Amino acid sequence: MNYHFGSLSNRTDDFKKSHWFYIFLQKKRNLHYHKVNHNHRIGDSRTLQLKDENIIFEDKIEEVTVKNIKSLIYFGKLDVNPQYCPACGCVKEGHNVVKNGAKTSRITLTKVSGLPAYLLLRKQRYYCKVCASYFTEKSNIVGENCFISKRVKRMVMDLATKSLTLKHAVFPIILYSA
Repeated sequence: MNYHFGSLSNRTDDFKKSHWFYIFLQKKRNLHYHKVNHNHRIGDSRTLQLKDENIIFEDKIEEVTVKNIKSLIYFGKLDVNPQYCPACGCVKEGHNVVKNGAKTSRITLTKVSGLPAYLLLRKQRYYCKVCASYFTEKSNIVGENCFISKRVKRMVMDLATKSLTLKHAVFPIILYSA
């Protein structure tokens, strides 16, 4: 690409033709799902190595395109029966803590077979009639109000603390994104 100090329109046209403009557009787009192929059967959580016993996995994986990258979507349900309200501490007895819908969270997981992986986790919401508060079930694979798994955060911290050359830092990323 030739760099020149011509008019602004020539420079913006060059930028639009460049690889960086493509990356710029990718960051500006929203997350779009579309189904690529049929569902596949999975065994259990051993594939993802998640240690939360309260997650019940559905027997399907969807291969979808997320931001023009082929990704794997796992489906699960968080099955926790709360014994008390976390806001006021009242013990669940009778109908003072009742179910109030569900919330689905898309949790970012580590890559599986070189593909980005996500877990669509359905969590039950509850309503406490004593203190009139709402709360949602919590899982130990993610922090509170977070959608990136703790394992991904540890992996990023591990890579950040290693003394790597640029070639060694970029090479695994190129392999996984191809």
